[in-house]
Amino acid sequence: RSRAFDGALVRRFEGDLGEPALVNVASDADRRALDLVRIAASCEILGASRFLLSKAIDHANEREQFGQPISSFQAIQHLISECQIEIAALESVVRAALEEWRAGDAHDLARIVKAQAGRDGRAIAQRALQCFGAIGFTDDHPHHVYSRRIHTLDACFGDTVTLQRGLGLQIVASGRAPRGIRAWRPDL
Repeated sequence: RSRAFDGALVRRFEGDLGEPALVNVASDADRRALDLVRIAASCEILGASRFLLSKAIDHANEREQFGQPISSFQAIQHLISECQIEIAALESVVRAALEEWRAGDAHDLARIVKAQAGRDGRAIAQRALQCFGAIGFTDDHPHHVYSRRIHTLDACFGDTVTLQRGLGLQIVASGRAPRGIRAWRPDL
């Protein structure tokens, strides 16, 4: 049982869900719903990433080592700046996906944004943990809650690797791939 869906972050459903029903993913309404769910998961990963970055910056400004805040160390500055760049890029692509979804068709962009959100969210969680140091590994610190949330959301509705592979195969099949790029087959 996963503890990723923390009670402080999510409302629990109490009641009868009824019998499970098969969903026809081929229909446009179901496809648009899946696209919106992927964009929403990306938005939640973005929010968790922002929180972790904010906490990492606060920690770096407060924690002192060798008589100065660790935020003055170049290695910490690089970690934080890389997180800020990834968050800005992710926010931009999430906004674009929402605009495309409102316009009618964002199937490819929803998969792209979900793949990017998973990849960037995991990288931000890792960099934030490096800024926190040992305190980030404890249950007293919120890092593990948000990091677990990011990892769980990445696994839902298509994980990063599966979505990237599917998009790559689609590009190769369309003939738009650069010359020499072809689908990988294990028998070759």
